[in-house]
Amino acid sequence: MPVVGAMAIPSKTRISATERLRLASALSLGKALSHLPPGLLRRSMTAFAAKARPASYREAEAAVVSITQYSKASAGPGSCLQRSISVCILMRLDGRWPTWCVGVPSKPPFRAHAWIEAGGQIVAELGDMNSYSRLMTISTHAERTES
Repeated sequence: MPVVGAMAIPSKTRISATERLRLASALSLGKALSHLPPGLLRRSMTAFAAKARPASYREAEAAVVSITQYSKASAGPGSCLQRSISVCILMRLDGRWPTWCVGVPSKPPFRAHAWIEAGGQIVAELGDMNSYSRLMTISTHAERTES
């Protein structure tokens, strides 16, 4: 059973053609967006987050499971940027948005990482994410005004 973060990803279950289309679209757009320069990626993600409702932890976790079940490559090492973007896009199709984060650990070795948060919690990540410094965070307007 593949593992993403602290979650064991269940084996693929039968999904509808509509859901396959949604997942394929989110993954394709996630892949394309992951190749953008940081400034343009920030503007794009901010535009997607606009007018979305904040996602719950459970909704975000379900989206991670869906993306990683559909695309095993998205669960692999080095795929965090595309996976996190794809999860955000999939959730946006339902009018929801998690907090999307990009950061680096505060101690060596240096490595950039992208992840999502919802309900004030980091979703589906292994290790001590508290040691990461956030370089970019995109949340919904509602979350920004509540802080």
